[in-house]
This record gives sequence, structure tokens and C-alpha cells, in this order.
Amino acid sequence: MKATTISIVPASAEDAASVRPIISGIYARAFRRPPWNEEWSDEEAWDAIEAKMDRGADLFLAIDEDGEQIVGLGLGIVLTDDYPDIGDLTRFGLAPGSYYCIDMAVCQSHQRRGIGGQLLEARERRARELGVPAIGMRTRPDNTPCVACYTHRGYSHTGTYQVVTGHVESPRAVHVKQL
Repeated sequence: MKATTISIVPASAEDAASVRPIISGIYARAFRRPPWNEEWSDEEAWDAIEAKMDRGADLFLAIDEDGEQIVGLGLGIVLTDDYPDIGDLTRFGLAPGSYYCIDMAVCQSHQRRGIGGQLLEARERRARELGVPAIGMRTRPDNTPCVACYTHRGYSHTGTYQVVTGHVESPRAVHVKQL
């Protein structure tokens, strides 16, 4: 596939609300597909995005300059002691004060073009601006494209643990990079 010319831009809660149907649709569709295979409605996706931003998460949007459309998003946050899953994340090198890449979603039609990597780089820049010691994320260990992207960018796999999403238990692999 050809490389896509995009811009990665930070978005405020107001920005997110103004493009709510677009970003909630991207998010929901991303997690309905393999390897996630989760049941997400657009409304549930919006609720998840909004809840993360209410906790202080940064939102970055990938905008396709050719088509002037949003084609992806990434969320990240500085971890606190009361963040959900902080105990599991801390065991694998993401302690409070680290930057956690919560979620990332790219339209299926724009995948494998480096957009995910650019969204990751935007969150790395934000983490460096904040002066945090480490950045990381979790994904399914069988999410081969994401694991390859993280490894290529210097992240180390620090451990795997089980999570329950809905009624399904599945593994999550944690990847961390020291800054």
C-alpha cells in the first residue's frame, strides 16, 4: 500500500465532541475486528473515549491530508495510583508517573501505512514533554502488527497477564520503553 500523508494533531474534549460520530465509529470498528473481536457499539465507544478524556487522557487524531478525513486516533495518559489496572501495569514496568498509551485505532482502509507508528510517536513526544521516566502500552500477544511496531520502536515486552473484558478472559502483553 502507498504511504499516506497525514497529520497527527492533539485534540481537546471539545474537538472530540465535534467529531464524535467519526472517532467513535473508528474506535468501535477497530475493536470489533480480530484480534480483539469485542462487541462495541458506536455509543459504547464514545463513552469509553469520553471517560478516558475525563480522567485526563490526551487524544491525538490522525488526519488524512489527501482526503481531509480522520483516519485514526490514539489516547494516552500519565498513570496515577488510582488508574484501573495500575497493579498489573506496575508489575510490568509501568508505575504511576509513567505514560500509558491507552488505546489506538486506525481505519482498516488506512492500516499498514505507518499511521499507527506516527500516533505512537506523537504520544512519545508528549511523554517526553511531560518528563516521565517510561512509556508503554498493552496489547494482545497475538496482535502481531502492533507487537512488531512496538519492538521496531525500541519497546521491550515486560510480561503478560490475563484480563476480563465483558465475559471473555484474554491475555495482554505489556511493552515498555524507558525515556
